[in-house]
Amino acid sequence: MVTEKRKEHRKEFYRKNMQKIKEYNQKLFAKKRDMELPRMRAYYQKNIEFMRKKARIYDFHLRCAFIMEIGSKCSKCGYHEYIGILEIHHINRLNIGETERRKNHLSNHQAIQRFSAIGEIPKDRLLLCPNCHSLEHSIDNY
Repeated sequence: MVTEKRKEHRKEFYRKNMQKIKEYNQKLFAKKRDMELPRMRAYYQKNIEFMRKKARIYDFHLRCAFIMEIGSKCSKCGYHEYIGILEIHHINRLNIGETERRKNHLSNHQAIQRFSAIGEIPKDRLLLCPNCHSLEHSIDNY
């Protein structure tokens, strides 16, 4: 069991040697990274198809979870037979200027990643079936 005196000693030691500890950790991390990076690259190159398939499956599951959270049916016509074809539409994406869009824009992939990390659902997205989505874009363009 660690005594209070020992805890205080550790805190004081860390305060005095904080810079040295940080430098040591940075060197250690760089050394491990340099050793592990070639191995990781070789594994990825050897298993590239498997890794891509795994990423597609992960993205599909994230997208499905995102769609289920938004509502799992088309916002316009109510289609809900197969959620795999539902598309995510950006509201007001075509109406704002190019610089404003670049500054505030999150791609669907980024929005889904943020949803998976912190559970935040973007307010500027609609869930549409392909027919309603194409109709929405044709209306926006005219």
